[in-house]
Amino acid sequence: MLGLAREQCWDELIDEGVGYLIQLEAVMEADIAIEEAFAVRLERRELVAKIIANDAEIRNYLRLRREELRGLMRHTDASKRAGIAYQRFQE
Repeated sequence: MLGLAREQCWDELIDEGVGYLIQLEAVMEADIAIEEAFAVRLERRELVAKIIANDAEIRNYLRLRREELRGLMRHTDASKRAGIAYQRFQE
């Protein structure tokens, strides 16, 4: 998922995000259902920490993309208004 965010593949990122949530829920349920050895729990804790770090970076990429899209929308709106104003002067 992190690679998709870095490459700005937004549709694929969303598709993978659904699977990610399902897998994360399964991991959490397995943790509750099964008594694990300390070493395995430590390994899982490190994995979850990495997932959280990746999630933070993905969210940052998504925030930047949202800001980029917001700017494009503002530019489009301004261009549209300028076009309308220009048409009024030509009439």
